[in-house]
Amino acid sequence: MAESQFLGIDPEVIKEHEDMEKRKSAEDARILTSADIGEDFSLFSWGYSDPLKITRKGKVEYIRIPIKSFGIADITEAYQANMPSPPATQKLFKKDSQEAREFGYKHDIMVMQVNEADPTYLEAKRKHDNELGQETVLRGIGFDLKWNGQIVLKGSDLTAPNEIVDRDLALKAFRRLGFTLSHFTSIVKSIRELTQDVEAETTENL
Repeated sequence: MAESQFLGIDPEVIKEHEDMEKRKSAEDARILTSADIGEDFSLFSWGYSDPLKITRKGKVEYIRIPIKSFGIADITEAYQANMPSPPATQKLFKKDSQEAREFGYKHDIMVMQVNEADPTYLEAKRKHDNELGQETVLRGIGFDLKWNGQIVLKGSDLTAPNEIVDRDLALKAFRRLGFTLSHFTSIVKSIRELTQDVEAETTENL
């Protein structure tokens, strides 16, 4: 029996309360930016990340960071061209084997068996996905990153593409701000959603 039923609470009431809490956390999120929104602000060119939960001195706070859209499809396609493939081997199945019968063949059949559990492939895929996520963040965040006083990424102009001056140092600077893997994943999701909104709007106006 579900806890809500045991307590005699309507599940719809629980869901409504959860939705209200989500809206409240978004409304209460403090905007971390010095950028002037101005009258020409457009959600379809730049916006803010989902609320990011941080804990400082035992106090929970929610922040949002400025993000911008960019040609994420082009970046994704470029990375997909170099996407690692799992190893595959040819295997012969005799016509009277169970595998051949499952495939519906009445003769010997040669098939390619793909091993997606191969450790080397999994590590290469993890690295590839991580690099794509890093590229998304570096091109989609809407503020400058500095390393030892020097700008290593220019992103504060929300109407222009980011300029990655030094990729490695930019990633170090981003991590030094204290962003966790959970924050990183949420920011990537927000940037992708914003970019998808822009692309959809552009397509509709063609």
